[in-house]
Amino acid sequence: MRTFRTIYFLPLIAAVSLVFSCKSPQPDAALKRRADSLDAQLKIAKLAQQQAQRTADSALRAQHVKDSLAKIAAVEHKEAPKATPHYGPCPVIVKASYLTGSAVNKAIIVSLKNSSKKKIDAVKLTWTVYNHAGKAIGSSGGMAKKNLAKGRAGSYSWSVNAPTGTRAKASVAYVHFTDGTVWATK
Repeated sequence: MRTFRTIYFLPLIAAVSLVFSCKSPQPDAALKRRADSLDAQLKIAKLAQQQAQRTADSALRAQHVKDSLAKIAAVEHKEAPKATPHYGPCPVIVKASYLTGSAVNKAIIVSLKNSSKKKIDAVKLTWTVYNHAGKAIGSSGGMAKKNLAKGRAGSYSWSVNAPTGTRAKASVAYVHFTDGTVWATK
């Protein structure tokens, strides 16, 4: 009887021990690489979609700027032949001009006062931006299209690309009055 138990139970015990002592199978490396590749492809597709959206937004902003410049040019082109410019003293006083904002988002703010006896509906300004050492680092201009009654003051702002700029100086180049007359620098 002992031999019967030994013959049949010993292999059974060995088989059970073998089953429980085996390590679990290693994950398939190729399957993991494929899953990682799919994750990477999803991330790339998401980044590409974000870049396409940024490009579309940039194109929309560029078109908006282009349209704005075209409107300004059309107004200047239409208004110039209406009246002969007067070249006397400037009818607008630049009370203050200064830079504000961070290095990335700077803006120039110009305060004007109408010193004439007529109502103004547009003022074209030019400005120069200076760095900390007082050296001119760039210049530009803009059109202020808000009504300014006689004796009244108003402030206008434009964004500028001058990360190292610390101060600005503005001057009046052109004034359009509501009656159609204009003043311009020589």
